[in-house]
Amino acid sequence: MQDVAATRDAFRARTSAYADTLLHCHRLTDLRLAGVPKAVARVLEITGLHEALHLYPSVEAAQLPHTHASQAV
Repeated sequence: MQDVAATRDAFRARTSAYADTLLHCHRLTDLRLAGVPKAVARVLEITGLHEALHLYPSVEAAQLPHTHASQAV
């Protein structure tokens, strides 16, 4: 049980650092995430970051003039 807790805590720490980096970049630039792997998209969904970041299903879609990011990843 202690191993599970340690793994969970390590995952939270990595996810939190990743999220902080994404949000920081998003504040500084027009950060667009394209072709996000399903596992990463799921983490963004669980944490609510999918609502704050610009997610696109492909690089081509991300390169179009910015109107509204597609949430269909």
